[in-house]
Amino acid sequence: MSESAANFDDEKRRDYLRLNLGVIARVETLEGRKKVEILDLSQGGARIRLLVDAEPFKECVLCWLSFDSYARVGRRNGNELALVFDFPLRPGVIKQTRNQAPGIWRNDSVYQGAIARDFVQGTYNT
Repeated sequence: MSESAANFDDEKRRDYLRLNLGVIARVETLEGRKKVEILDLSQGGARIRLLVDAEPFKECVLCWLSFDSYARVGRRNGNELALVFDFPLRPGVIKQTRNQAPGIWRNDSVYQGAIARDFVQGTYNT
């Protein structure tokens, strides 16, 4: 199956469209706060990358910009997690995130350091 066909099938099975981000955020768990990168965001959930080592957790609060949402971990693959929100985000939250995101991630030294590390290790996906 071609990549475009696979992406089309993936989009058909999703309830919401996804916004590709790359915004630094944090998750709050019972064990404390962890810095993460939001790879993509939708009304129903988010795909994040942990920027620090963390013990496995099942529930968290994802905090970004001036927003937060309670979420459960739906899937984990290494340091990438798929979060499922308890309640869908309002479309206005997605719109405000899209409008504010470009000015934020470029200035974050943790994000730039993570990109540099991934590039040197050969794991950076362009």
